[in-house]
Order: sequence, then C-alpha cells, then structure tokens
Amino acid sequence: FDKTENQVFVPIQYFNTPGKDHVCAIDNKGKIYILNRHGEPRVKIKEQLPQGIRNFYIEIGKDYSKSYIVAADTLGAISKISLTGKKENSTLQEFETSPYFDYRDITNDKIKEYILLTRNTLKVFNQDL
Repeated sequence: FDKTENQVFVPIQYFNTPGKDHVCAIDNKGKIYILNRHGEPRVKIKEQLPQGIRNFYIEIGKDYSKSYIVAADTLGAISKISLTGKKENSTLQEFETSPYFDYRDITNDKIKEYILLTRNTLKVFNQDL
C-alpha cells in the first residue's frame, strides 16, 4: 500500500469475511481504506466517517451489505457504513463534551449496544432507536 491521503490516528484493524482477509484504516478526515493483506484495495467506499473519530468497530455480517463500520463523532452521533457503501447516521443524544464510544453486546442477546461515556455520564442505547 502506498499511503493514505491524510494521517491515520486510530488503530488499523484486521477482519475476515468468509475466504477473504481485510485490513481497514481510517484517516483523520474520515476516509475509509479497506485493503487485502497485500495492501491492495479490496473494497472502495465513497462514504466517509466524521472527522476526528477516536475509534471504530467492524461488525461482520453474512455478506458485505450486512457488514458495517461503526463509529461515533466528537458529539456522540453514530455513523454506520456498510461495506457496500450505505450510510446510516443516528443522533442518540447530544453531549456537551466528547464522549468515549464503545460498541458491544452487553445484554448477551447477540445484538451490540452503543455505549457513550463522558466524565459524568454513562449512556447505553440499543440499536432499535
């Protein structure tokens, strides 16, 4: 792989779909790079994540349309982009300070929840909102 258009500050992630390895990087302007293990582009996504995300999560589905990159911006708005490029945005609640974002199944129902944490507040939202 030659280089990204902008600097990358969040950790690069590896994921696997049936029979395919992927490496995902997101630059500080929100551009998504999905490469194969040799550094060659595997999936091109035109949609971008918000600038300045601190972390992102990859949810693997049965195919690219059901597989997502999930992140929260500095105000807590959630962006979910499928590997086919479909983007969903959700504002669950506005935060005064930039929340820490996590995406985990804490209810043990095989569906991940959105977890947002500031210095004084912990909020957990299900995906039905």
